[in-house]
Amino acid sequence: MATIPSRSYTDLSFTCKVNPIKKDLPVNKDENAIKRSVLNLFSYQKGEKAFDPNFGSNIPNYLFEVFDYATAAAIQNEVTRMVTLYEPRISLEEVIVEPDFNTNEYELAIIYTLPNNAQRFDITFYLESQST
Repeated sequence: MATIPSRSYTDLSFTCKVNPIKKDLPVNKDENAIKRSVLNLFSYQKGEKAFDPNFGSNIPNYLFEVFDYATAAAIQNEVTRMVTLYEPRISLEEVIVEPDFNTNEYELAIIYTLPNNAQRFDITFYLESQST
């Protein structure tokens, strides 16, 4: 039976500080590289990236909308769009956006798998609504 070789992913770290021992730039590897890449998708607003006006998200705009389940669904759709279009290294399983009415925050969970790996990974973070 043939085995499928596993892939390794490497991205440059955001810190860009030279490693004093190796004298090279730090890198994120495998799962950390994927997580950082997914989170980086949301650091751009739509139209902010040169030569790619469709890149970026409208999530910052949604944080000023009414804090409700409809806005949570719009955020969920936007996250699904961004990850599906711009992170081909993963298979998106599910995006969950839950509003927390006590803290005025959306809890966002992105659940995915890597190719040739059945293990599920997740990224969870919070978005604070700016509406009152």
